[in-house]
Amino acid sequence: MKRRIPLILGALILAIGFGIGSRGTAYAQNGQQFCNNNYCLNAWNGGPYVNGYTPGVANNYFTIVYQSNGYVNLEFTGAYSAYEYDCVSDYGNSSTDARAGLNGYCPGGQIAWGANFKLYSCNGGLAFKNVHWNGWLAPSSLGDGTPFYLNSSIEACFVVE
Repeated sequence: MKRRIPLILGALILAIGFGIGSRGTAYAQNGQQFCNNNYCLNAWNGGPYVNGYTPGVANNYFTIVYQSNGYVNLEFTGAYSAYEYDCVSDYGNSSTDARAGLNGYCPGGQIAWGANFKLYSCNGGLAFKNVHWNGWLAPSSLGDGTPFYLNSSIEACFVVE
């Protein structure tokens, strides 16, 4: 009987440790993927950078938040991270940096610089025109890890998956 106690305790500790340590594996996939030419908005390593990545990974999921002023925000809802529920905006909440990053809690009214967009329909999807920069949310090029910017002169059409 005394030999079983350490075995049982070891199994319990292992089970508890697995439950605590598995946050990165078991994640909530709330929201939708917004993909342009098969590269989706992605909260790179959980944020704060917003880069492009292929479909189907945890950090690709965002939710459109509709504001009473007619603007929309893109809220990160893809996985547990310190930036979950932050919105796509100016990186570092800097009014002088058009690189997309995650900041503020838009549903709670904490609107960061560059977080407001006008929503447009495009060929089979949605396009987001940034109010602060008067440019389009778009990747700088196509590829995994490519940064998104808020001031593109070229409209990027996002397929919503």
